[in-house]
Amino acid sequence: RHQEALAILHEVLEVRRSVLGPRHPSTLTTQHDVAFSLDNVGRHQEALAMSQEVLEARRQVLEPRHPSTLRTQHRVAFSLGEVGRRQEALAMLQEVLEVQRQVLGPRHPDTLATQHNVASSLGEEKPQVPNVIKETSSSGSRIAAAK
Repeated sequence: RHQEALAILHEVLEVRRSVLGPRHPSTLTTQHDVAFSLDNVGRHQEALAMSQEVLEARRQVLEPRHPSTLRTQHRVAFSLGEVGRRQEALAMLQEVLEVQRQVLGPRHPDTLATQHNVASSLGEEKPQVPNVIKETSSSGSRIAAAK
């Protein structure tokens, strides 16, 4: 039912843009969710373009190190991976992880999700996942295993 969700989110986005404005945090959250839904239905190029637009707006409206901005940067990285730009995706995930550790702390759920995705990305590229787990474990985070 991803198509249905996408249609509803598009409606909400249009209303929020007209009522709140295109750069209101709630509008940007809905736009972020539309990008997520676009990825869910396989429209990865559109998802990437929309995520990049939201990222730029959030950097200006909220700040580059705001948790919502970092979530959108993570979304951009995901979309980059979906369109085959895996090296860029990994580099962006590593950047997000570094900032999340500073801003949110090493045990925050967002930080751990990004850490997991970095490990997964490394596993796709080369056999360095055990080194990542060793490094992250010494920072106080807990990861049982990477698959």
